[in-house]
Amino acid sequence: MHYVTVDRTTNGSGTVSELTLEEIKRLDAGSWKSSQFEGEEVPTLEEVLQ
Repeated sequence: MHYVTVDRTTNGSGTVSELTLEEIKRLDAGSWKSSQFEGEEVPTLEEVLQ
């Protein structure tokens, strides 16, 4: 993530560096944009490059 916190683009809060990957993967990263994207996970770099 390019933000210091997950607050802006997920339903979570806190700094990325204080969360585990498992915790980040449980966050909803789509509903802030639209209900159409509700439930979208934060992808890892490996997932983005596939």
